[in-house]
Amino acid sequence: MPFVQIARARPGTRRLRAALRILPGPRGSVWPLLVAWAVICAALAALPAWWLSDWKDLTLDRWFSATHTQAARLTQEWEHWTVGVPDFTTGDEPAMRAWLAREALVTALVDSDTGRVWLREGDRLRPSTDPEATREPADWARRALELAPVWTPRGARAVASRRGLVADAGTWWLVGAVDPLNRERCSIVAFHGKWCLIKAWVPGSPEVERWLQGTLKPGAAYRFGMVSGFKNSGNLKRPRTFSSFRRACKGDGEDRLEFTCPDTAPFRVDKELSQSFGGMWYAVLQMAPETYRAFWKAYLLRGLAAWSAYALLVLSSGLAVALVILGRNRERLLADRLASLTHSLKTPLAVLKLRCDTVLNPDLSRDMQEARLLEIRGEVDHLVRSIEGGLEEMRDRYSEGVQDRVDAAFFERMDEDLTPAFEAQGRVLEVYGAEVGLRCSASALRAALDTLVENALVHGRGRVVVKASRAEGGVRVDVTDEGEGIPPAVLEGLGRRAPACPAPGPGRGMGLLVLGQVARQEGWGLAFGREDAGFTARLELPG
Repeated sequence: MPFVQIARARPGTRRLRAALRILPGPRGSVWPLLVAWAVICAALAALPAWWLSDWKDLTLDRWFSATHTQAARLTQEWEHWTVGVPDFTTGDEPAMRAWLAREALVTALVDSDTGRVWLREGDRLRPSTDPEATREPADWARRALELAPVWTPRGARAVASRRGLVADAGTWWLVGAVDPLNRERCSIVAFHGKWCLIKAWVPGSPEVERWLQGTLKPGAAYRFGMVSGFKNSGNLKRPRTFSSFRRACKGDGEDRLEFTCPDTAPFRVDKELSQSFGGMWYAVLQMAPETYRAFWKAYLLRGLAAWSAYALLVLSSGLAVALVILGRNRERLLADRLASLTHSLKTPLAVLKLRCDTVLNPDLSRDMQEARLLEIRGEVDHLVRSIEGGLEEMRDRYSEGVQDRVDAAFFERMDEDLTPAFEAQGRVLEVYGAEVGLRCSASALRAALDTLVENALVHGRGRVVVKASRAEGGVRVDVTDEGEGIPPAVLEGLGRRAPACPAPGPGRGMGLLVLGQVARQEGWGLAFGREDAGFTARLELPG
């Protein structure tokens, strides 16, 4: 029968195994605790994310609210007169040039008294005599005045439409069929007094950029622009980044963004300001690069603080859970060692019982009885020392003190202690270990060998041989008898490390089950199998 491996030797892993004993054992019900801890940590992870998201939303809301108030001045200058048209005759006067530099969006002027149209050429005005070029601006001015009955009439002055009405001030958006280029620009007619100004906003044009630079205050915390709503209105329902907007529009909206802020800076469509652009153009407010960098730095600092606090909470709670698991495993390991210790006392107690029966023999002389009683006293002293040594080892279980020296004397004492039990049953015990020497827990090794020898005595047959020899990487101790050995089903149960294996009872390997646990805890190798000499239990000890 091939050897069945119950535990494997792990040389040099004592310190590592001592650290890993905080992990849940095979019989401990600590997995519900770990699952509950993991679920709680996962739930708590939502708190930093929620706090950061809430701070970000509130900060952006406050920023956009303040920016809306500042940007309202831009729409007022776009819709209405801010500086009257200076007097001019040729359109090339210095005052007119300065006024045009400020009003970069003006494309034409229409005199409502005479119907004369002045077209813009760079930084000057020129009167147009081409009927085709003046027809469209004059028609726009006429319609703007006709459709402005809400404004106060100034008197009976004649206008190009000859309706007798001149509005004092107002704005008219050129939408639909009135401006054939309404998808590429936003155009309005703003009138005051006798002059009608025709303005055009072409997103991304040099004129718009020049007007924004002259109108925005130096170092403004925002950028102002427009996006066409003819195709992209469905994509502008909520605030987001320009990069996401461009991905959603597949590039269609990129040329309609009239400023070049970083794509990552958040922007928002201002519906109230959008009313100043005729309804099909959306006013957009976006953070300036400097403002966005300051906002992002504050966001990262708060994120670092929030997630650091969360990590500290997880680590502290994890340490508490580990301490709980460590305490449970310590109790379980100590219980296993105590079970192994008590099981190893069965054979010496059987020897004592046999000697007590011998002392009660009435045929023995008084001197012989006293000698036997002294032997019993010595055995009791030995048992007391064994028990005290085992208890002391259990107290120092997790310390890293010096290990016991196991040599030939260890095996000689074992031979002396166990031989009487074999002689009482007419059996032979042979112990060989003169050539080995190692450091390990002497009480644990003695308990393990006592368990194996007792099983060979009770369940085996013939001669029992305990042989310790040097092997590759350590020491190998074989306990061999001439019996049939342990049934394969029982060995399979010993190899499983789950609490679901059948509960051993008398004659079903209780000591071997405990021995398997001790071997795993100590990092020993434990295997069972049949060789030419008989059934063998093999211990492999590192060192």
